[in-house]
Amino acid sequence: MRLLWINFVLFLAFGQFIFATGNTFDSGRGQAPDSSANFSLPLPHLKAPSDNAFDVTTKPLFVWESDNSSDNYRFQLSADSLFGNPLINDTTHLNLFMSPIKLEHYTTYYWRIRAEKANVHGPWTEIRRLTTLRAGPTLLNPVNNKTGIPINSSLKWQNLESAEKYQIHVFDNPEFSQPLYDVVVNEPFAARLPLEIARRYYWRVRAYIDGSWSDWSNTGTFTTEEPEEGWFLVPDMQKPPLKKVFFNDSKIGWAITPQGGVCHTEDGGISWTIQFYDSLRVFNDLYFVSDSNGWVIGEEGIILKTENGGRDWKRQNSKTPNSLSALCFSDARNGWAVGRYGTILLTKDGGRNWQALPPLRDYNYTAVSFCCNDTGWIAGYYINNNFNDPVLLKTTDGGQTWISTQPDQLTTIRDILFVESSHGWMTADNGLLLYSNDGGTSWNEQLHKSGLNLSSLWFSDPISGYVVGSEGTIFRTSDGGISWEKEESGTTENLITLQFVRGGPGWAVTESGRLLKTNTGISPTLIQKTPVTAVTQDFILFQNYPNPFNPTTAIRYQLSAVSDVELTVYNILGQNIQTLVKERQNPGKYQLQWKADNYPSGVYFYRLTVNGSSRMRKMMLLK
Repeated sequence: MRLLWINFVLFLAFGQFIFATGNTFDSGRGQAPDSSANFSLPLPHLKAPSDNAFDVTTKPLFVWESDNSSDNYRFQLSADSLFGNPLINDTTHLNLFMSPIKLEHYTTYYWRIRAEKANVHGPWTEIRRLTTLRAGPTLLNPVNNKTGIPINSSLKWQNLESAEKYQIHVFDNPEFSQPLYDVVVNEPFAARLPLEIARRYYWRVRAYIDGSWSDWSNTGTFTTEEPEEGWFLVPDMQKPPLKKVFFNDSKIGWAITPQGGVCHTEDGGISWTIQFYDSLRVFNDLYFVSDSNGWVIGEEGIILKTENGGRDWKRQNSKTPNSLSALCFSDARNGWAVGRYGTILLTKDGGRNWQALPPLRDYNYTAVSFCCNDTGWIAGYYINNNFNDPVLLKTTDGGQTWISTQPDQLTTIRDILFVESSHGWMTADNGLLLYSNDGGTSWNEQLHKSGLNLSSLWFSDPISGYVVGSEGTIFRTSDGGISWEKEESGTTENLITLQFVRGGPGWAVTESGRLLKTNTGISPTLIQKTPVTAVTQDFILFQNYPNPFNPTTAIRYQLSAVSDVELTVYNILGQNIQTLVKERQNPGKYQLQWKADNYPSGVYFYRLTVNGSSRMRKMMLLK
């Protein structure tokens, strides 16, 4: 009898203590008293989400009032009110908790917390219930990451049952800041919005059902079409200003920025991501020999290399404190860097070791070009006279020794490029472009645009090239520089750098860091818009080889049947200068040599006529 009385008293006391602390049994959500709790720790007060909250995001933020007597808080989230197997069971010292997992759509969850200090814990708070919002629509068109989307295309998504309307967000950045369009439509599953050319967009949609909005759809992204011809300014689209670009193909490229950054693009320069940034650095040039291996150089002798496409960069020992201005590689192992105070560096092992050549300290070097492992050129100027006393050096032993080859009466060399050991070009002040066909021994004027500065040039072969300069100037040649055609750039800004990929697009960078692009291409084949091999049912006319040539080249063709054949050569004026074949021939392959000893340098055409059908090709004589 006495034992029963003691138990009854304890039961009343414990029940009263529980009531006083608020840790009551919750018969509706299954929470029983916690006999191990230390009730001296305060019971946290839950703030958000509120109890029975509806349309909660699938990555919710949980908030409660904190106190100074607890070290940590334990947070639990469960799909059932008994918390038999919590989805989240974690601790935090803050008074808030962001769900580390994405919750299921349109699902009910339960959550609670308790205070903890040292090895003891307080009682659990009351259990709160929440229900996540409905899943958003599925995006259908454009397909994610699709390029070349027409600007008049409609955005389409999957219709949700009972949806009254849809909200569409369109952005020009993946962070979804400042939407370009925020539109609500009543149409079931489509919207047409004004889009711009050559722009990358990000979009999402949500539906309004039974008085509330669903979750946003997954994010979709697409890039609109680019002009097939001509130059256009690439929209900035949150990208930093660029200083110089380098592309290995029509899509994959890198750029350096004026503020010590390296950026990467995978869509031909339409959008860029920052791969490396150091505000204390100034980069001046970059070069990639593959999609993985590349270098950047800059002030204070900095050389960085990447072996994984720019995700990681490692510093290489340049062995000089002098600023580096220009960089060139002939292959993955052989490279050269030049800079101030006569600095010339070379590597033969991909940059693991850089050799510093004895400098000519009175000169600053600004450009370097190598056409192979042995033959290269460096351009610069005499320091005391700034740009007024230029220097041009040539090496034929990979950079170990150099000789001067500079032309007379030249002021400032801005850029130099050799595509072969004989054929090269350089730009200078006052709109001057010079050409050499003897490896830089002599130079001839090809272009002179007084009042302009030509800053950068690019040739993929001795026939086709571009040059850019001040006031948005762009000139193009398809005959080795004999004639130049001006192209519209769409800007009056000074253009400072230029690069093309062979047979593909080209890019130019303005003085303010904007990017211009053209899809016209630089290869002669693409400029003529003809295939490499001209084919008809009866014959094939092949491209001559070599091309350019001096003074002999081979012309080949193939006949499929007995035919009347005539092969004729024309000059740039369309005048017939020589008939090479005029006879009836049997089926088979034919080759003959055309010797042009008595003809001047320039563009020539050869035409093959077979049974009245003709094909013509272009060739280039460079003496």
